[in-house]
Amino acid sequence: MLLKEAGQVCAFHTFGGIMESAEWEGLIKPQCKTTEDWVYGMVSVVNALGWGRWSVAALDPGQRLELVIDGSYESNGYLAAFGKSNTPRCYLGTGGTSGLMNLIYHAGIQSRPALTPAFYEKTFNEGRFFVAREVECRAMGASQCRFVAERL
Repeated sequence: MLLKEAGQVCAFHTFGGIMESAEWEGLIKPQCKTTEDWVYGMVSVVNALGWGRWSVAALDPGQRLELVIDGSYESNGYLAAFGKSNTPRCYLGTGGTSGLMNLIYHAGIQSRPALTPAFYEKTFNEGRFFVAREVECRAMGASQCRFVAERL
């Protein structure tokens, strides 16, 4: 639970900070015609961070995201250190998936809110926020890591 929470905190500050940056404003936002474009735009940016190749497998706007990571560094690291796992091991991927959906569809990152601790608590604990789970993991023998974020 703490590792998933750490992933959410990372997504909140990293993804939120990126989506509020001058670079996003100048390079990505002009290409975003819909709210869904914000999801695809952020996934494209994440691919430059070296966390594996992220892709959107399915998106039901405002309701559900299915995200796939090929070459997740979390599963790669687990497999190299410990071998096959009986449980999913991609905690940043899980927290990142819920964080992405919460920022865009629950917290309204488009309005550039202050990314404060109080705003984090509200975003991830109040209303119909998104919760993610890893449904396939390479560390368990799957070909890729797959995450699903859905509203509570």
